[in-house]
Amino acid sequence: MALSKIRSESVDLADDFAFTGTVTGAGSNSGYRFISKTDFTTTGAVYDFTNIFDANYKHYRMIWDIVGTDNTADVSHSWMMIKASDGSIDTTGDIDYQAHGRDTDGSGRSVSNNNEDHFNFLYNTAEVNTHAFYEMSMFNPFVAEQTVCSGLVAYMVNANTDSTTSNYSFHRSNTTSYSGLRLIGVDTNNSKTPDTSVTLTGTLILYGIAES
Repeated sequence: MALSKIRSESVDLADDFAFTGTVTGAGSNSGYRFISKTDFTTTGAVYDFTNIFDANYKHYRMIWDIVGTDNTADVSHSWMMIKASDGSIDTTGDIDYQAHGRDTDGSGRSVSNNNEDHFNFLYNTAEVNTHAFYEMSMFNPFVAEQTVCSGLVAYMVNANTDSTTSNYSFHRSNTTSYSGLRLIGVDTNNSKTPDTSVTLTGTLILYGIAES
């Protein structure tokens, strides 16, 4: 078949195009790929983000905006990991995590623990309806080898007069693939016990990072 030359002004780029062959010359396939946006509200201080990780990517980027509400106690955030094999929560105590931060008033806020089945990055605060913003990178959640998480959290404390930022990370030497995360609202650092008086609402925006 003879080739036809198409002028750019004759193509409506707002249309959808389904190509069955290989497209070349249209830029790299590497980089961030938007996967999903999830608006959530906890039930009993728990929310499961299921089937968000798969074998398509080894590196995921998560942007969290979490608002914690509790009129009687502190609010903190913990996570546990959901197994890809059967959707259950992994209770193996092999997570080491730490977060180191500081308020704008000069006070320090740090938390760390070894050999846990959960991780916690927000030093609890009694503020109500205060946003916490996380930029979280997750490496190898769907690969049966060491899973690593790192990132940054920022939030307001002390009646919204001070800003706090923390750098954080966790390592897990695992033989299990993970398909998701359980978010838990707690009132004590280093805890996985849901505080049922806590309600967490917010948004998770998830990206996969393609390598080719």
